[in-house]
Amino acid sequence: MKAVAVAPGKVILYGEHFVVYNVPAIVMAIDKLVKVSASPREDGSLRICSDLGFACTYEDSEVKPLMGGRKATKFLEPVRIAAKTVLEHFEEKKGLSIDICSTIPSSVGLGSSGAISVATVAATSKILGHELDREQIWRFSLQAERHVHVNPSGIDPLVSTYGGLLVWRIQDDSKPKKINRDIEIIVGNTGIQRSTGKFVSIVGRKKAKRVEGISQLMGVMSWISNLALKAFREMDLATLGALMNMNHELLKVIGVSHESLDRLVEATRKAGALGSKLTGGGGGGCMISLATSNKKAAVCKAIEESGGQPILVRKHNAGVRVWLTKS
Repeated sequence: MKAVAVAPGKVILYGEHFVVYNVPAIVMAIDKLVKVSASPREDGSLRICSDLGFACTYEDSEVKPLMGGRKATKFLEPVRIAAKTVLEHFEEKKGLSIDICSTIPSSVGLGSSGAISVATVAATSKILGHELDREQIWRFSLQAERHVHVNPSGIDPLVSTYGGLLVWRIQDDSKPKKINRDIEIIVGNTGIQRSTGKFVSIVGRKKAKRVEGISQLMGVMSWISNLALKAFREMDLATLGALMNMNHELLKVIGVSHESLDRLVEATRKAGALGSKLTGGGGGGCMISLATSNKKAAVCKAIEESGGQPILVRKHNAGVRVWLTKS
């Protein structure tokens, strides 16, 4: 018997970085998924394997890379933390094999680590015979996210847990508000992997040092998110696009964009996108565009011609799902 959990990735439409400081963010779960399988082991060890070519075995405090060397140890550490969090909570000392398959590109701002953490928590608890509600899954997965992102807002595992299109602030705790609208987004992947935690820390240091204008920008971002929420209710795509453009400019001002992102943003706007911006941590990774149906092909072509990979994504409503199956 094994437990299988599936969780979606995400795009942040408005408010990344600012959400860490209680500014409202709007985020959408996407139809790019992580699947995590968990099954018992007789030897009492924890074995984790990823389809990216990484595998490690953990016995007590010792880690043994099986594939991928040091990179495997680093990449799989959040998965170990997620599984260990569940094991310790339920005071279990059982061995587990955890296998990860993903269609979410890694380290480019599409919520891969958050989705893996969420799916790992869900699958681990299920195979141990314990049922977790969505709030518990989110809270347990935050332990792994803190390892990856240093000072995460928690929005990545939140949207992977609940699914859909959400508006959320940190003070809302585990209670996101769903926006009952459907939207398609074109993602442009620069292919540049980077650390979200690094850029969260950069913004944090600027705020701590009271760099001129940072606090005022928080207020502007809050205004943008609230206007976007109103525009979603009215499905005013032109306004949603204009607000994306404004959001990107704020992210450039706080120093988290990158020339590769700016190049794709500019090219897609020229190709007819209603709005374009980076999504996620910045410094590389992905950008997003909102476009009408008759402009989507041109926007995708602009991304390709500017050195990126276009990916059309849709809203994924289900959030994390977990079930038992025969091995």
